[in-house]
Amino acid sequence: MFEQSGKKRIWTYMVLVSVVFTAACIIIASEDEEKELRCSVCGKVIKGEYFTSGGKVYCSKKCWKKSRPRCAVCGKKIYTGGYYRYKGKHVCSQKCLDKLRPKCAVCGKTVKEDTGIKSNGKYYCSEKCFKKGLPACFVCGARITHMYKVKGHVYCKKCFNTPKCLQCGCPTGGELLPDGRPFCRECKKMGIIKRETALGIFREVKKLLKDEFSIETDPDIEFHFVNKPVLEKVSKKKEIREDGLYRKLTVETATDIGIFGVKIAEGFNKKQTTLRQVYVLTWLDKPHLRQVCAHELMHDWTETHFHDIDEIEVIEGISEYAAYLCNRYYGYSDLNTLKMKNKDPVYGAGFRLVLSADKGKGIQDITQWLKSGEYLKDLKKLKKKAGEK
Repeated sequence: MFEQSGKKRIWTYMVLVSVVFTAACIIIASEDEEKELRCSVCGKVIKGEYFTSGGKVYCSKKCWKKSRPRCAVCGKKIYTGGYYRYKGKHVCSQKCLDKLRPKCAVCGKTVKEDTGIKSNGKYYCSEKCFKKGLPACFVCGARITHMYKVKGHVYCKKCFNTPKCLQCGCPTGGELLPDGRPFCRECKKMGIIKRETALGIFREVKKLLKDEFSIETDPDIEFHFVNKPVLEKVSKKKEIREDGLYRKLTVETATDIGIFGVKIAEGFNKKQTTLRQVYVLTWLDKPHLRQVCAHELMHDWTETHFHDIDEIEVIEGISEYAAYLCNRYYGYSDLNTLKMKNKDPVYGAGFRLVLSADKGKGIQDITQWLKSGEYLKDLKKLKKKAGEK
């Protein structure tokens, strides 16, 4: 009984396996029948011969040709297998490939990235071209890899460490004016050295202050165009940092009486004369000369109308305010930007203090601010704020 029962079980298992296998074959066959080959280009069902390329099928050679990529340079269809790929683009030939590759920034030759040099977004075919492509020092012209940049110009370490130009602040490379002032090459080119030219600019600025801003100065004020040693002598300072000077002095004159060369009386007809003088340094360019003239002329206005003001921040601030108006009129925004950023506690802070008093009426607002004594309160606040910092 036991053996018969075992044989029946084995037979039953075999029948079940056969049924399952047959069902699976039927399912696979039905899936294959559902899958139809379709052309990768036109989408038609393929019945019969077809082309394959790159894992895709095509119903005809015509569709296969349509699928071929175009050269990224010349636009021709690429049918052969020996084409190039460059940064995801298809290229038909070495000639077209070279056109895609970067060019040497110096000689224009094609550069292969694996053999060339790349620096600051530019390619160079060789070390020689790379050195030629380096920026040149603005002063000495040497090619430099480590540079210092000032106002759009680059400098080598040696030239950068030379004294800075008193006018623009750029390295001078050791350049000096005849009177010893450090001045860069570019500022020297633009410098005014003729007194007639400078006097014309002085009169122009004087008229501008009167006509445009109602700031009138003494009609007989003298203009002196001098070098640094003369200005230092007049100012009685060993080292003067300013580009100009205003001076008011009283000169006493007298007449001596004599006959046939023999003095018989002296000190006759004594009288005092007040002189108002503006001194400006030579070699300044026109924008700087204009603002210096405006600054010094404004000292005359302050001396005439508010000679009792002793606060240096206010006195210099008023003069810087006049220079600001002049710069604004001529469009010298860069010079006014420097004034707004000037950290000097007298010239910078004083200028911004005076400028804050201008509510839109210009010199009228400044005059009222000075007459009312408000400037003393504002100056006190300014000094307190500076002390807190």
